[in-house]
Amino acid sequence: MGDREDRKARNEAVFRTLNERIRAVVDELSLAGIVDEREVSEYLCECAAADCLERIMLTPAEYELARATPIRFVIAPGHVAVEVERVVHETDRFMIVEKHPGERQIAAATDPRREQPGE
Repeated sequence: MGDREDRKARNEAVFRTLNERIRAVVDELSLAGIVDEREVSEYLCECAAADCLERIMLTPAEYELARATPIRFVIAPGHVAVEVERVVHETDRFMIVEKHPGERQIAAATDPRREQPGE
């Protein structure tokens, strides 16, 4: 993977980490009875574009579908980078993409849900 692809992969990882924080807040609000677990919440597009700040609306179940494997990311429609990923799920509100084999290592290594050494 080249420097450009590496930079894109790390950008995606940053937005995925932010979305994990959003998901944690949604969980807390749901436990407190403030929001319904089935309601949609606003997440950030996890595409490779450094300047993308597009929002996507997802239910917790839809978000978890994207998090089913560390090589998947949730993006806004039309934001797919076909040279590094393929679409595995698509709706009118969002797409879930899976990284090609050459890009999977960084995606897996930067997964905020992976166990850290010593845990």
